[in-house]
Amino acid sequence: MGIGCSSKLMTSERKLSPNLVMGFLQDGEESGEDSRLETLTKDFPDAAISGAFTEGILGMHACHVHGPTASELEHSVTGRPFNSLMWGYIPDSKFVSLILSINDLRTKAGIMNKLKAAGVSPKDSDWKGFMITSCNQSLSKLLTTLHANYPNAQVAGGLCMGSKVFAKNPSSKMLESSDGVSLLCVGGRVHFTAFSSTVQSDLQSDLKNAYAKIHEAGRLPLCGHLFTCCARGARYYGEHHIESRAFRKVMAPAPIIGMFAGGEIGPPSSKRRRKRSRSEMQGYTAVFAILSIEKGLMNAKPAKN
Repeated sequence: MGIGCSSKLMTSERKLSPNLVMGFLQDGEESGEDSRLETLTKDFPDAAISGAFTEGILGMHACHVHGPTASELEHSVTGRPFNSLMWGYIPDSKFVSLILSINDLRTKAGIMNKLKAAGVSPKDSDWKGFMITSCNQSLSKLLTTLHANYPNAQVAGGLCMGSKVFAKNPSSKMLESSDGVSLLCVGGRVHFTAFSSTVQSDLQSDLKNAYAKIHEAGRLPLCGHLFTCCARGARYYGEHHIESRAFRKVMAPAPIIGMFAGGEIGPPSSKRRRKRSRSEMQGYTAVFAILSIEKGLMNAKPAKN
């Protein structure tokens, strides 16, 4: 298996069989939204795809298509990429990506009807996490509904500073875009870890604690997603890429992508953590979502069609 990460849209010349793609695409770039969505659909026909058109994208130079190499570990995150993609084949996993419209978000029944129609049953305890990328700030019903119906799943995400989100399931022929929510549902033997960090002094320890828990459970981190407040970054730290590089220092070779957010969704930080931590809308926070898998599954390959 391999996890890929790139600051460029792929081309169909690459022979890949990923089952998951996350993407953050520059809002307002000269090449139109429709053409870039068509490219993703063509190049990743068998994958669940989730992401957004937004400003403030976090990406990497490195490309880990066939698994990371020692030389790739020297690549750092790249500043202001036009596109940031992460893709991979993760064995024994379940991914469902769907759009929740503004109308769906108005009621808990509307949210659950959409989830059940997509095969995300609350009776299935295999669902480990939900990643939310949203253009809409009214997310209280969504967070309440997810925690009530999937109590063992963690939730992370952010409000994009752009025009649209998008989603596609393997059975769909085209990506669907909306000004609502792109919800990625993560299940199977892949694990989902979410945590929040608010101050620089806690950043490294929070990452090390997360890595220790993943390692103690016999798993390895595959990739990370960072939703960090648009007021952070260089204006907060005095230099670029502090949070991304901190992740790489602890979690490498796992790559990371993400975006600057207008609001972050995650569990309370270590400074505010309660006994039972449910995710909530936050501000001035860095939220990390990490996918990990059992070490024995790391060498699994996609099944041939």
